[in-house]
Amino acid sequence: MIRFKKRDLMVIGFAVAVVAISVISTLLVAGGPEVNAWLRGNSDKYMNVTFTDAVLTCQAEVAEQFGRRMTTMEVDNHSSRYDSRRSIYKIFLEVTTPVKADATGVHYVNCFVKSSNGRISNYESWEEKEGKNGPVGHDSNPFGFPR
Repeated sequence: MIRFKKRDLMVIGFAVAVVAISVISTLLVAGGPEVNAWLRGNSDKYMNVTFTDAVLTCQAEVAEQFGRRMTTMEVDNHSSRYDSRRSIYKIFLEVTTPVKADATGVHYVNCFVKSSNGRISNYESWEEKEGKNGPVGHDSNPFGFPR
């Protein structure tokens, strides 16, 4: 068994403390906002959530929900906005999927993102469905009016 002198233990403890301080200070300087928030104990909050952050969060959720079925995804820049009264970003998207026999393949997505932490507070999607094209009935003309 190796016996350490008190002085040797103090040198080893000092070296460990210097390395620990170096690692923590490096994380604080170069770690980014996520590491800084984790070190401060509030990892569920962003320092600054922007409109672009909200759009990217919603696009990631849409991509996860629709997966490989999705052919296009467009953000409605005219309707998407920040609601200062509720402190949320309201992002509206239009997603297309391959056309089925009974549907157009157009989906409308509402995605609300909290400005305090950048997480989705509400996610809704609707599929636009249309009937088959053609005359309405046997006793009607091609425009759907009675004969």
